[in-house]
Amino acid sequence: MPRDGQAVPAVCAGAKPSTAVRLKIKAVPNSPETGIAGRLGDAWKVRIQAPPEDGKANKALEEYLAKKLSLPRSAVTVIAGAASREKMVAIEGLPIEGIEARLAG
Repeated sequence: MPRDGQAVPAVCAGAKPSTAVRLKIKAVPNSPETGIAGRLGDAWKVRIQAPPEDGKANKALEEYLAKKLSLPRSAVTVIAGAASREKMVAIEGLPIEGIEARLAG
């Protein structure tokens, strides 16, 4: 039984609980080059060279973050804000400290 203040993961029968870290991203599509532009409040500002049409910028963002974090492409998913510059990305396979260090480096 969890104590007060502890999260209880919602899990379907037979499914593993998600260990994904959620990361706020401020995407800047149609940039001259793809790269980390730094922090913007509690989000990471990421320049994306791809245009924001037909999901191209989201796909490029996922691919870039996976490469930057040395994770498989399937470990990075835009889970909110697909049509917005402000996005929420789920990242599997690294703790938040590792993600922050790799994005800052």
